[in-house]
Amino acid sequence: MRCSLSSSHYAARWGKPDYSLEAMTALGIKYAALQDGPEREDVLLTIVKAFHAYILKYVNMIMRGHLPTWRGYANRDSANFLRRFLRPGDSPVNRESYRLACRTMHLAFKNQTADEIYNILAGLLIKVIDAYDPAYTTKIKMVAQAIDRLDAGDVILDEELDVDFYPRRFLR
Repeated sequence: MRCSLSSSHYAARWGKPDYSLEAMTALGIKYAALQDGPEREDVLLTIVKAFHAYILKYVNMIMRGHLPTWRGYANRDSANFLRRFLRPGDSPVNRESYRLACRTMHLAFKNQTADEIYNILAGLLIKVIDAYDPAYTTKIKMVAQAIDRLDAGDVILDEELDVDFYPRRFLR
């Protein structure tokens, strides 16, 4: 039994676009550079469509409690997804611990349909896409260098770092 979206759901007829890692990165960079408007929304929709198959797989995992495997191993993206649902101290982290996590995920979405779960996961994906910063690594290095220039024991405030962006996100 495979979970499917209702025929009236907005994503029910989306196909599976095939994007390379480089093409997805380019779309993410383009999205981050654009100002709010129709073009930015179109790029966002393209990115969400590219992840549609993954969202459907996760909806299926949640609804059925079944861990997708290939040649006896948990899929890498499924393992990364499920790792966030393991209890602290669960060990060893293996197929069995992933299977147990997968079997209980439905409890977080009690009495919700596949359409509703899809919408929640798509909304979370949009939040992640919106937070994407192509210059994140460079900014982390700049903050680390600015901190190195300060005296040991100083309380670090945003304005003391003297960088050309708001560094609070990087100080956490």
